[in-house]
Amino acid sequence: MPRNLCFYFEVHQPYRINLPGDSVDNLNDVLQGPSGDNPAYTYGNYNLFTKAAKNCYIPATGMWLTLLAKFPELHLTLSISGTFLEQCLEYGDIGAEVLKGFQDLVATGQVELLNETYYHSLASMLDEREFINQIIQHRQIIQQLFDYSTKNFRNTELIYNNRVAQIVQSLGFGATVIEDATNGKLAKVRNNSPVELESNIFYLCQQSAIAQPSSSLTLLTKDYDLVSQFFSIRHHTTAEMVERTLTNQDSLVGVFTDFEVFGEHNYIGDQVFEKVHDYIEELHKLNFKFLTVNEAKNHFQTQNLPVYDCPDSISWTNSWHNLVSWRGNEFQETAFEQLSQTLIQSQKWQIDTNSQDKYNFWQKLTTSDHFYYMADLPGPDGIVHQSFNAFSSSKEAYEVYTRVLNWLPQS
Repeated sequence: MPRNLCFYFEVHQPYRINLPGDSVDNLNDVLQGPSGDNPAYTYGNYNLFTKAAKNCYIPATGMWLTLLAKFPELHLTLSISGTFLEQCLEYGDIGAEVLKGFQDLVATGQVELLNETYYHSLASMLDEREFINQIIQHRQIIQQLFDYSTKNFRNTELIYNNRVAQIVQSLGFGATVIEDATNGKLAKVRNNSPVELESNIFYLCQQSAIAQPSSSLTLLTKDYDLVSQFFSIRHHTTAEMVERTLTNQDSLVGVFTDFEVFGEHNYIGDQVFEKVHDYIEELHKLNFKFLTVNEAKNHFQTQNLPVYDCPDSISWTNSWHNLVSWRGNEFQETAFEQLSQTLIQSQKWQIDTNSQDKYNFWQKLTTSDHFYYMADLPGPDGIVHQSFNAFSSSKEAYEVYTRVLNWLPQS
């Protein structure tokens, strides 16, 4: 019976976009987020951030601070996107309060922070140099705001394949979290000759003190069924969640999900915080060991773990565990192709000191959420997608995105 559990939570808010028009003549206006008349949706990035802050970020960080103090052996892992942190810095007192909650968590010494793409982006599919550049940008803001040096990685929405593994390994990371694609088994990627990156990419790495290539990369997998219970914790009892945890016969139970399950996806009135407290207390009585990603890597590194070969991309967010949430229809493919065509222009903006705002805006257009809004998946997956969507249809999301993408060079 397993007695090791790893909590990993994703913290992210995108910059949703609205159409440039007669009243919109600068980049910041476009980043205010869409407006609309849907009474079920709180429009605008500031409004959405404030709502999530009150329902989730402030009370949930308070809940975990209480639990960490009560159970010193309790450890967590967080991955906090750069766009989320930018909004914390941008949105006045409410943003400052949210940021302090996460800083207080990290200050306990019981919380690990992972490196990721700054813009929670699809850069790993788009361009390796941009992918690495965003990893470096993220590392820098984590160092700046938390005085913390990251050791391990997670890609956007747990997107993973052999090439991602090679790059991540070459950047010196020791572990990454992935979707439940190895039948729940911890695995490793072994590569005695880490991939040779292009010289200009190596330059980026050297300038930012990226570590030497690691000899192996540990893969920590999510427990899909248990995470489903966390995502809909309002419908499950503590006893049911404990029982599901105990049925996992693997050496490590990976609870990887959105931080927003606490008070946002599951509302405060659903007693979600009380259930989490009781869940932790029951696992404590059962002598579970709570590991960060780094602790799990160190704990299992001496074991003869299987090697996982992943030629095709996997991820979470849909029942197929693939890229269909972002590359699954004609709108998404056309939009991605248009984004790819702007890559050379973006690199020119990057090196032009007078065009840094345009480059950073373009980077925000690589955020995965824009393509998520264009999805038109069937069944329960489609229902979940629509519940997080500011647009009435995949076509509308596509039209707004491509018009903004085409407007950017003229802005």
